[in-house]
Amino acid sequence: MLCSSCQKREATSRSINIGGVKKAANLCEACFKLATRALGAPDRNALCDYCGGQNCSGGTDFLALIAGIKKTQHLCVPCSTEYNRFIQEHMLDENPDLSPQEQIADLRKLKDTVDTHMKEWVSKKGSK
Repeated sequence: MLCSSCQKREATSRSINIGGVKKAANLCEACFKLATRALGAPDRNALCDYCGGQNCSGGTDFLALIAGIKKTQHLCVPCSTEYNRFIQEHMLDENPDLSPQEQIADLRKLKDTVDTHMKEWVSKKGSK
């Protein structure tokens, strides 16, 4: 059976997780990889963006996307926990009276701040 996407290569029966629902797909290996990347599935071979550890989650980096950069983010368990803790802590400080443009500008600053924090956090963690 040919791949239902490219119609060129032999398909292998696979399932793709779309929003928590598994869907059957007759895709070749190349199209399967493209489809899972497009859906934000974690790349099993990727390493954590901050410490180089084992990737546990991957998908669209939404803070980068707000800054106009389409980027996939990969995090290990400890870095994911710290990343999310830091963002939640700093999101609580946001002013709800800001205009949409001001909110976007603040989120762009938060992206830079969280990246700097994570690099420092990993450095300190590694020196212990």
